[in-house]
Amino acid sequence: KKKKKKMSFGAPIPPQPLGIHLRATSNASIKAEIFLDFCCPFSKKLFETLNSSVIDHYSNVDFVFQSTPQPWHPQSTCLFEALFAVGQLDPAARVKFIEILFADQTNFFDKNVYDKSRAEIYESLAPYAEKVGVDKSQFLARLALQGTDALNGGNAVTQEVKWAVKHHRTRGVHVTPTVFINDIECSAVSSSWTPEQWFACLDHFGGVRS
Repeated sequence: KKKKKKMSFGAPIPPQPLGIHLRATSNASIKAEIFLDFCCPFSKKLFETLNSSVIDHYSNVDFVFQSTPQPWHPQSTCLFEALFAVGQLDPAARVKFIEILFADQTNFFDKNVYDKSRAEIYESLAPYAEKVGVDKSQFLARLALQGTDALNGGNAVTQEVKWAVKHHRTRGVHVTPTVFINDIECSAVSSSWTPEQWFACLDHFGGVRS
C-alpha cells in the first residue's frame, strides 16, 4: 500500500476560531467582537462598561474578546502571553484573568515596567494567575523559553500570539478598542459609550434584552 501524503496547509492554522467568549451562550444570533489591548486605558473603559452593565442583559449576543497587543506597548505582548498560558492550563479561568488584569492595568503601564526585563514581567504576572487558580510553576513554565539550542525558539504560547496578531492584522484592526458587529467593523462604537448607548446599538441589530 502506498502511504498517503500528509497534506500541507502552509502556515499553522488554529484548531478553533480565535477569541474568548465572555459569557456562555448557546443561542447567539449576533456576534460582537471586541479587539482590546491590556495596556490601553480606552480598552479597559470599554471592557468594564460591557462586563459590568451590558453583557448579562443579552441572551442572544455572543461577546468575543479578541487579543490585540499593540507594539507601542511592548510589555503588552507579555500580558497576552500570560492570558494564553492561563488558557492552556484552565480555559475557564480566562475571563476572570482578563478582569483582574484590566483592574490592575496601571501596574503594567510603560513607566511602571520600563526597567523590568521580560522575565521580571512574567514573574509579576504569576500572582494574577494564582488568583484565578492556576499553579504558578506551571504558568511560568509555559512562558519559559523552549529548547536549549534555539536562540529564538519562543515559548509554549508563541504560536497563539502569532495567530492573534495575524488575526487582527487581517481584519484591519489598528486602534484599540475596535468593535465588530456580525463580522463588520462598527466604527460608531466609542470607549465613552454608556450602557444605554450599548443597549441602543445592540437592540438595533436584534439583540434581545432580558
